[in-house]
Amino acid sequence: MNCQSTVPLFIQTSIVPREGLFQVDPIEESQSKEENKMVSMLKVKGMSCHHCVMSVTKALGQLEGIKNVQVDLAKGEVRFDNTMELASNRIAKAIEDAGYEIVPS
Repeated sequence: MNCQSTVPLFIQTSIVPREGLFQVDPIEESQSKEENKMVSMLKVKGMSCHHCVMSVTKALGQLEGIKNVQVDLAKGEVRFDNTMELASNRIAKAIEDAGYEIVPS
């Protein structure tokens, strides 16, 4: 996407990871099993404006088990809770289908 805006944005929503592409931080065990969270972070290439942020957020938000999606436009990072341990290839496909590229970490 070729957008003209360079204003950094940070928006919260929902998402999930792809093997080898995500950094995962386990959440405290005090949470209930229904809220078992695996916090994931991935780098996404091609985001340059608010529309890009919304596209990635929407793509991830449509995946079951992805919660609390946070897109940091300035860093090109997406963080989210993968509450159902969704396969990373499904997450990556959703982002790629939206027109963006995941950068291996």
